[in-house]
Amino acid sequence: MKAYELQRSATAAQRSVQNLRTQMTSLQESLRRAPNVTKEVNDAVKSVSDQVDDVQKRIVPVFDQSGSAGPPLPDAPRPVLGRIGQLFNGLDSYTAAPTPDQTAKLGDLAGELKVLIDQLNKLIDETVPNLNKQIRDSGVSFVNPGQRVAPPQ
Repeated sequence: MKAYELQRSATAAQRSVQNLRTQMTSLQESLRRAPNVTKEVNDAVKSVSDQVDDVQKRIVPVFDQSGSAGPPLPDAPRPVLGRIGQLFNGLDSYTAAPTPDQTAKLGDLAGELKVLIDQLNKLIDETVPNLNKQIRDSGVSFVNPGQRVAPPQ
């Protein structure tokens, strides 16, 4: 059940961060077309966009659109949603109690997911509203950060 709850929380985080990514991309396009946007606003949008990208890469896989082949780079983060899914599938296909290693992995993944969700919720609660205050004066539409994501129990 803990693996299921982790997967459910990670999926909610995935939806939320992808919504933010879509809105940040749209905002960046709007800013490119707006003639009177200050450098400070553009820099702030870029900074928030980079933060969203970082959280997204750590939650879900982001597919490389550049055409490069081969495995991910060694320092690329392995998205937590995929690792939770692998563990969940392993537990779901086995009828015995989880092994100590599996139980430890559940705890590790729960802690990692909680940190990521805390970062995502900080973006939703603080960072994006602060960005919206900055861009409101430039006449460009602002970002709706969406609802907070509940961390795993």
